Amino acid sequence: MDAIFLFSKTARFIAHSVAWVGYTALMIAHNTAKYPSSSAAKILLIMPLCMAIFYAVWFIVRRADRSRRWLGGLVRLALFYIAGTAIGYGYVYGIAPALGVPIQVPGTTYTHSAFLQNVFLFYARFSFFALAAFLVEKCLTYLREIKWDRARIAELKASSGLLGAHFLGNVLQRYYSRPDDQHRQAEAARQVDDLIQYAMDVQDKDTDTLIPLRREIEHLQTLMALHRVGEPGGPQVTLELPDRLVGYKVPRLTFISAYENILKYGVTDEPANPARMQLKIVGGAYQFRTYNRISTEPLPDRRRASLGLGLVRSRLELMLKDKFTLEYRRQGERFFFHLYVKP
Repeated sequence: MDAIFLFSKTARFIAHSVAWVGYTALMIAHNTAKYPSSSAAKILLIMPLCMAIFYAVWFIVRRADRSRRWLGGLVRLALFYIAGTAIGYGYVYGIAPALGVPIQVPGTTYTHSAFLQNVFLFYARFSFFALAAFLVEKCLTYLREIKWDRARIAELKASSGLLGAHFLGNVLQRYYSRPDDQHRQAEAARQVDDLIQYAMDVQDKDTDTLIPLRREIEHLQTLMALHRVGEPGGPQVTLELPDRLVGYKVPRLTFISAYENILKYGVTDEPANPARMQLKIVGGAYQFRTYNRISTEPLPDRRRASLGLGLVRSRLELMLKDKFTLEYRRQGERFFFHLYVKP
């Protein structure tokens, strides 16, 4: 049932095949009983025409729906009907008799008006079938998207909650592990409170959303200030930013997680050779990179560090789908993190 519900290509092929076999059987039974001159051969000969009309209309409507160019779809339908009428004329009066299975009733002659009337009804019937099939698939697709969205929201909230807890654990661990005078403790407490609000803001909403790039950078800078980056005895990490950040968005805690990974894994105590973070705007897209030398000291919380980047990738996949590339790897004695987000 899941395969049919998702309406995969295999499920669509099976459904269409069963429908056409059933319809053909019904047509043969109905026509041979109602019209003595009719035969199974005539029905089988005319079925390719039925299928051609059905799938041509179905394809044109689907294409118009995907491109949102309905006027162009109507023009294509009109051209198809005109061309199909001419082809149908040749099929009924030329090809079918030549094959020895004439469509016409023996002893009768169709006028052009009668032919056009029959063709119109023929088109109308199978165009209606095609539109009905399109609407059924559209409904199934809509139900599938609702089901997928619910699963996506649940997974996104779970991953956001895990990443938020992971981030807060790191912040509090560093806050309580350093001595400060009273003035700096008050400032650090304010910074911690700001970061907690930022990380937990998603818990009050139905789902996590993309946030302005500038807001993520501001909280990254708050976290760097809390860690006293660049000060004597503090982590030596540089951050390069473009002049303009307006109009771009990113999942919450993405850059911050990459920065925390530097602190976990990297060598950050050499002012002459600091770890680097760089944000660049390139042709409407943006890319965020980090470079750092890898620490050789044992890391008891290494698993927690890898957890953060794994959650970052999971949330990017849920929120940006195929509009990003993310690569992080060890290369020699250095670690690289590279995120590219398409426009």
